[in-house]
Amino acid sequence: MSHSPPAMNPLKLLIFFLLLLTASCKKTSNAEIQRVTKREVPTETGRNVEIIYSDSAKIKVRLTTPRLIRYLSDTAPTIEMPIGLIALFYNPLQQPTSRLTANYGIRYVNKNLTIVRGNVIVVNLSGDTLKSEELIWEQERERVYTKKFVRVRTSKEIILADGFESDVTFSHYKFFKVKATISLEQ
Repeated sequence: MSHSPPAMNPLKLLIFFLLLLTASCKKTSNAEIQRVTKREVPTETGRNVEIIYSDSAKIKVRLTTPRLIRYLSDTAPTIEMPIGLIALFYNPLQQPTSRLTANYGIRYVNKNLTIVRGNVIVVNLSGDTLKSEELIWEQERERVYTKKFVRVRTSKEIILADGFESDVTFSHYKFFKVKATISLEQ
């Protein structure tokens, strides 16, 4: 003689499922719904992109990147360069004055602010070379700076410091918290 499980009353089964659904529901606020639905998604992507920043028809910066992702937003549009970039800075005579390379970059469009990270290298016309893990470029102030460790090599010396500030040509710069200055003239 075999025993089968007792049949469940259909009313009890319905009540069980209603209780299960009610227990798993959570009241969601308007702010939470807006946060989830306003999640930033890429609106434009490109490969092998060149961007030219100019003022009065004069090139100030020519930026190239193998991959660009643009996030359009009313409040914080950004342009991300997730696999590296090269930026050439130009003087008013349209001559290149410095070259910057980095493994990653992000531009905050509304703030006119660009941050580059990872193996950042800048070389100016004099051959001075800066190496750091991060640089911040304020476009409107034409200022480049970092609070991170920097190593600058000129024809005369090597300077190690925790902080750096310069104009975009990298010809007028200053250091903060200098750790060492090594003379190369001997």
